[in-house]
Amino acid sequence: MEIFIVPYFNGNDTILSVIQIMHESQSFAIMIVLEQQKLLYTSKVVFRGYSAGLDFCNQLDINLGIPLLDINKLNITNRNIQDLLVDFRQRTSTEKIMDRGRFDYATVTSTESEGKSLSFIITRDEIYKTLISGTNVICVCTGPGRHLVEGDLALDGQKCRTCRKLYKCTTSH
Repeated sequence: MEIFIVPYFNGNDTILSVIQIMHESQSFAIMIVLEQQKLLYTSKVVFRGYSAGLDFCNQLDINLGIPLLDINKLNITNRNIQDLLVDFRQRTSTEKIMDRGRFDYATVTSTESEGKSLSFIITRDEIYKTLISGTNVICVCTGPGRHLVEGDLALDGQKCRTCRKLYKCTTSH
C-alpha cells in the first residue's frame, strides 16, 4: 500500500487552471469529482486534453480516468490518514475492501492547503503509484496553439519554439 497527495477539482474547473496548479506543485496526477464519481487522471491525460482543445475538466474522457473508491462513504473508520499509515491491521482491512471492490486506488480524506484542495490517494499495492507517476514528464505551452512536448523538463518556463508563449511542465519526484 502506498499513499500520496494530489490536488482535486470539480468538472467545471478550467484545465488551464489545473495545469497551473499541477505545474506549481509538480503533481503527476489529479482527482476530479464528477457528480457522484471520483476519478484519478494522470498529468499526461490532462495536458494532452488541453493540447487537443479541451477547456474544462468535465470534457476529459471519463474512460481515461481511473475510478477511485471513496473510503469516506464506506464509513469504516473515523480515523485520520496518519492512523491508516501506523495501524497495520487497518491497512490490511483497507486493502481487503479495495480488493473486494476491485479498486486499485482509493481516496480517504480531502483537505485545503494554501488555497488548493488536496486529496489523499491510497494504492492497493506500491506498484500502482509507479504506474501513475513513472517517467511522467510533460509540457504544454500556454499560447493559443497549446503545443505539447513530452519528456523534456528543461522546457519548463521556456518560450515555445512555435508561438513564443511559455511552457508549463510537470513531473513526478
